[in-house]
Amino acid sequence: MGRDKQGSAATEARAASATMQLKKGGRLSIPAGVLKMVGWQDPPEVLKLTAELVTPGYVRLYKRDAVETSLEAKRTKLAKKAAAGDSEALRKLKFFVDRYRPLSLQKENRVWLTESVIIFLGGKPKDLPYFFIQAADTKEEIEIMSIAMRDELMEELGGDEDVTL
Repeated sequence: MGRDKQGSAATEARAASATMQLKKGGRLSIPAGVLKMVGWQDPPEVLKLTAELVTPGYVRLYKRDAVETSLEAKRTKLAKKAAAGDSEALRKLKFFVDRYRPLSLQKENRVWLTESVIIFLGGKPKDLPYFFIQAADTKEEIEIMSIAMRDELMEELGGDEDVTL
């Protein structure tokens, strides 16, 4: 359920999306409508984000301060177990560190994606690929996905009577 201007529960959720091309240096513009969905419009000079590498072709962005405490608690728990000799915890710690990456939203609504994030999304940085970006006003996260991942979702949900005429 979305929120209205006063913060009360709205009667229906809203969403925004766009397809955007990566620019040189890993710069990806996030459309104003998508930022508005998550309340990140008019960000400060730099808004610190955390990127979660969910599955190849799919990344979620969160405000870092919204997830920082939870992520640090999980990392610390794994690190303590790994330090005590738990090899599975060490394996999970390595995965965990790789899964969550610091990014930032800069002025002019640009996120600078690292090469590893671009590759995880299925792109080649020099090719300047297109990515699908979406958000809903029900969660404070932005989703970035490859066009192939978007196409898979369209195929998966394309026959669902809730989303077709």
